[in-house]
Amino acid sequence: LGTIEGIARAKGELFAGLGPDATAVVNLDDARVAGLVRELHHGRNLRDGTGGSGHVGAVDEVSLARARFELVFEDVDGARESGGAQRRIIELPLGGRHNTQNAVAAAACARSLGLTPDDIARGLAGAEPPPMRVAVETLANGVCIVNDAYNANPHSFTAALATLAEGAEGRAIVVLGEMLELGSQAAQLHCQAGRDAAGVDPVLLCALGEHAGDVARGAVEAGMTADRVLVSGSYADIARAIAGVWRSGDAVLVKGSRGARMERVVEEMRRLGGA
Repeated sequence: LGTIEGIARAKGELFAGLGPDATAVVNLDDARVAGLVRELHHGRNLRDGTGGSGHVGAVDEVSLARARFELVFEDVDGARESGGAQRRIIELPLGGRHNTQNAVAAAACARSLGLTPDDIARGLAGAEPPPMRVAVETLANGVCIVNDAYNANPHSFTAALATLAEGAEGRAIVVLGEMLELGSQAAQLHCQAGRDAAGVDPVLLCALGEHAGDVARGAVEAGMTADRVLVSGSYADIARAIAGVWRSGDAVLVKGSRGARMERVVEEMRRLGGA
């Protein structure tokens, strides 16, 4: 596929395969998706987005552990024509703007199946966060761990950093393990991950794995000082380094591919900080 555009084109085959009576749920937050559906699907399109546009939209307020947003249904009983869109306030037990996007897409799918706005609001409020997917816990010492260790790729790492930057109340600490299956671009993408991590101004950036040096190089190139960047092959050493700088109110993001087993850093931090 070669490029993101190539991947998007391949995904567009899903739209092309829909029959004329099918409904396509379209994410307006992604210009590629919006363009593809206009080109490839001529049936019913139910549009969603977090900018408040589309048939189902949201205006949101996010934190590390939760998202509170207004869900706007403009496809209910001619609401688009009358200007009388139905609105529901949602308390989603999942942090991060990307989870708000996911929730809005789920709401649009539910609307296409005939669920009411009240049904959808109740369902989203009762959602249970999966383990190690932006799972937030606070240690006895007041340090907040953002355990996003289930998996990682460059896009999800960027989303996790955005969650940290937008929702953390205190200082940031970032721990990144190997992002696997990146092929010939692995070194370049890990270097970019280091630059992205530097953008949230962490008090400490820890990198582990084959491309940890590339992460460190990117962070230093982006302006972090070398004494705030740690490359290590030991989960325990990383946890001890974090414990050497953390203080109550800090937020520690832990991210990595499944094969990197970065939850071991979380386990060590629990031991040091008091679970």
